[in-house]
Amino acid sequence: MIETIWFLLPFLAMFLIGLGLWALGQFMRRKGYGEQLNKIDKKVTAAQQQAHYLLRPIGGAMLGLGRGFSKAPLFGSRRQRDAWDKLEELSKQQDKDL
Repeated sequence: MIETIWFLLPFLAMFLIGLGLWALGQFMRRKGYGEQLNKIDKKVTAAQQQAHYLLRPIGGAMLGLGRGFSKAPLFGSRRQRDAWDKLEELSKQQDKDL
């Protein structure tokens, strides 16, 4: 029982923090800071989009590293290698279908 509580406690904390930040934003909008919040939103959204373009290749590299590690004899089993091979075949077939 105590393990379940410790497992769910971080999720509850994150939910409460999110709820508090939402309430703070609503309070600030009611106080007249809506335009300033919209300016901050535009800046944050632009930064997120730039980060997305920069981090996308890193995600592909991490996927490639994971595939390489799973095929290495020390880190992966024969079943994992077969699964990666099947995934590669499926992706090649889907590329041909497009």
